[in-house]
Amino acid sequence: MIKKVSLVVLVAFLCVSACYGKSNTFKEIQRIRYEKDTLHTYRHEGSGLEVIWIENKDTNKSFTLGVKTPTTNSTGVNHIIEHTLFTGSKNYPSASLFFDASEAYPSTYMNALTSGDMTIFPFATPYMSCYEELIHIYLDSIFKPNLLEIPYGFYEEGFYYEPNEDRCGGVVYNEMKGAYSTIDRMIYRSIRQMVYKNTSYAFDSGGDPNEIPSLSYEDFVATYKKYYYPANMKIIVYGDLPIQEVLQIVESYLQDDYSCLEGVDLNAAQISNIKMMKSEVLPEGKVGCVIKSFVPKEKLSAVELQALDLWMSTYVLSPYSRFDRALQKVGLGQARWFKDDDLPYPIYSLVVQDIPCEALERASQVLDFLIEDLRRGVFQDSILEKDVLQEAKWIQAVSEENANRGIEVAQSILEGWAHDREEMQYYLKKEALSGLKSLEPQCQSWLTQDAEIYTLILLPKKQEVKDPRTITCLNETEWDKAAQEMHQWQKQKGDLKAIDLNELILRVDLEPKIKEKDGIKEIEIPIGGKIARSQVYYNTNHITQEELPYLFLYAKFLEASSREMRPFKSDIHIKCVAYGADKEYNTYLKCSIVTEEKEKNHGELFLEARRQLLMKDETWYEQKLNQLILGMKESSQNNILATLSNLSMGNEQGPKRYYYEQGHPLYKKCIELLQDKNETWIDQIKEMDAKVYNIEGRVLATAIPTHFTNPYAASWKKVFKEQMTLPISIPSYRWKKYANVSVLNQQSTVDHIYKCYIKEKGDIEGLDYLVATYIAKHHLNPNIRIKLGAYGAGCLVNYPDTLGMFTYRDPNYESSLSVFNTLKALLDEEITQEEIQASKAEALGRIHHQFGLLGTQLEQADFMEYQILLGKNIDDIYHIQEEILDATPELLKQKISEFIEEMQEGSMAIATGKNYTGRQSYTLYRY
Repeated sequence: MIKKVSLVVLVAFLCVSACYGKSNTFKEIQRIRYEKDTLHTYRHEGSGLEVIWIENKDTNKSFTLGVKTPTTNSTGVNHIIEHTLFTGSKNYPSASLFFDASEAYPSTYMNALTSGDMTIFPFATPYMSCYEELIHIYLDSIFKPNLLEIPYGFYEEGFYYEPNEDRCGGVVYNEMKGAYSTIDRMIYRSIRQMVYKNTSYAFDSGGDPNEIPSLSYEDFVATYKKYYYPANMKIIVYGDLPIQEVLQIVESYLQDDYSCLEGVDLNAAQISNIKMMKSEVLPEGKVGCVIKSFVPKEKLSAVELQALDLWMSTYVLSPYSRFDRALQKVGLGQARWFKDDDLPYPIYSLVVQDIPCEALERASQVLDFLIEDLRRGVFQDSILEKDVLQEAKWIQAVSEENANRGIEVAQSILEGWAHDREEMQYYLKKEALSGLKSLEPQCQSWLTQDAEIYTLILLPKKQEVKDPRTITCLNETEWDKAAQEMHQWQKQKGDLKAIDLNELILRVDLEPKIKEKDGIKEIEIPIGGKIARSQVYYNTNHITQEELPYLFLYAKFLEASSREMRPFKSDIHIKCVAYGADKEYNTYLKCSIVTEEKEKNHGELFLEARRQLLMKDETWYEQKLNQLILGMKESSQNNILATLSNLSMGNEQGPKRYYYEQGHPLYKKCIELLQDKNETWIDQIKEMDAKVYNIEGRVLATAIPTHFTNPYAASWKKVFKEQMTLPISIPSYRWKKYANVSVLNQQSTVDHIYKCYIKEKGDIEGLDYLVATYIAKHHLNPNIRIKLGAYGAGCLVNYPDTLGMFTYRDPNYESSLSVFNTLKALLDEEITQEEIQASKAEALGRIHHQFGLLGTQLEQADFMEYQILLGKNIDDIYHIQEEILDATPELLKQKISEFIEEMQEGSMAIATGKNYTGRQSYTLYRY
């Protein structure tokens, strides 16, 4: 014991000696230029923290801080730290700091994310005043968090128990209860547990609900201290920035002595030698899942991994590949690939779901046969390779114009840093891709010859949920005291610096040209960049109600067919849309063609997509129908609020009902068609091609990157000459009206609620946005997210006609509904100037998001086109922003009163595994 103590003292002495005299300043140690980006690397000599500045002219500035946080158990400790850091810090003591900051300082992106071995904290905003304030808030939260002294954020975000109410809460606890109810989560976790058995990656970084309650406050604090220090972090800042001012802000948080600490090594993980596993993790039922996972034995470089991905896209994923055709032939066409590359050695997994349990072994054997055939080699297809490369270059070009490109590049740098790959992999891969004309044959061997192959069979089983009270570190008496003190702590607020709201009033600078002749409208919008887009809206009011399911399927299959067109030249998207209000509306088949500017013949591309669809055989249609059913089922689990939003339209009659029919009713229709052995449904879908294209009432909209005579619009003239002209009338659909309460029955331990009111005239105002931000901040989040432990609660406005409220991963919908019913309490509270100021900032930020005002010019053009089709003035959005700026507390209260009345008349949809106990009549749904 004496020797150990002496050794510690000696090490400490050596550290102090070595660190003596080191400068506490940033010095530039590297500068590299990649096209429009110049990357400057600065190192803080006192702490070892590195800051990379990606210098360019982008006005949307971003900040991303990464921390290496390996997962050592499944308590979700790193996930809970990520949440708790933003529940108050030394200079920002508000218990709801993250929400206060997001409300006060509009951003294009603001979040925090936890993976298996890293936690990142990114935000992006075009406003320098917001950028400076958010940097201070992020750094103060990360370096000076109150969680080190105050446990209540840990309880609120992790897990707590209310003895008086016999209720369990915790934001992360309820988030992960929801996550564990999705099949995708079970697949993802099971693959990691097999391949990375006995390593940190086998644990769940998000947290297992059966383990989260066992985490103690002491272990929580110890984990923070173990990882959160500068040498274990890296910061990437991006955009047109005053870098010395930014570095001074960062340096002000590095005054403590961190000099003797080194970063965590994440590269010790080894993959498992056990190549076959069975695991009972799926929901109860009679179907299971077969997974074949491939892990390259070598640690491939970033460019090599990109080459492997391109090889897979060509010879494994492509519908023209021999492997994919073989899958179709043996009846496994619903198989899909998962790639998990947030690891030292990435995992490529072939997943086949919904296989009867008695057929799982046979399916596994069939897959083994196909894989063995793949290992014997593939014949090089230079034409297909060229096409895949062309599509990859297109995707790269589009991502370069992404509004939040800075965060994407930063995440790539951090991933390379964490996993001992090239930090500049984003640029290296981009450069390599630009010069690629074919794929090296050795790519094949990385997956088929030099990879470990694992087999995982997932089976159903009734899942046991532990009583969290039996595994917590506190007893009932201690929880009673902690819960009371937590609720007092939650009231703690701190003032944030106000910004000039006039800086947040935005206009769209694009100037559309609109021509109308004989009832046909053409819209042309000049934009910057090298991407062109044309959209044609074919009026479909003439399609009968009975034909609508086949129209909807025609749109989905036409888009699916277009993705398989070779050679690759464009992105083609097809949707059935409806514009207008109440009974006065039009329905359209919306056809969107997006290409590089040099690809001018949009009309011919669209004709070719139609020709390809009509040539598809019955097997192709059946395969796509299967995929559609599976996709809709997965979406109902993975995007529950969107599903509930659709279900809430079941009692409508106008445009909203048109969208409802494309949801659950279409899902049921697809299942019915799949059982139609006569396959007459395929003929009915194909017949739509001769019925739908009506010249009358057509709209052509183009967004063009140059000011020459519009070649994209001209390319459609030949298409229009061959199409029919039918009279236009208001749709005469007569829908059955369902109850205004919809209940989605699903296997989940958490609930979701979506409640909405649709304004018949579509007259959303600026005050509606202000009401939404104020109610979310001052009623829903404090009472549902904080007190009840839901993952999220909020109030929304969807232009031009929808108001709503929601809860997300909610412990119990009944408790949250009682909160919805107490909105009137807001009318008795005083609204201060500080509160309304912060709500105005968030309301303006919401408008900027919703209308793409901070996005690319193509996104802005889409919004302008939408406004024109709605028959609204483009300047309306400017006036809506002005209404927010001019709002008074009195006007806000009046609008809150109107909102409360509207919500009482609205519709509601609930997703739950519990029995619905409401007294109202309701419609029950299942996927």
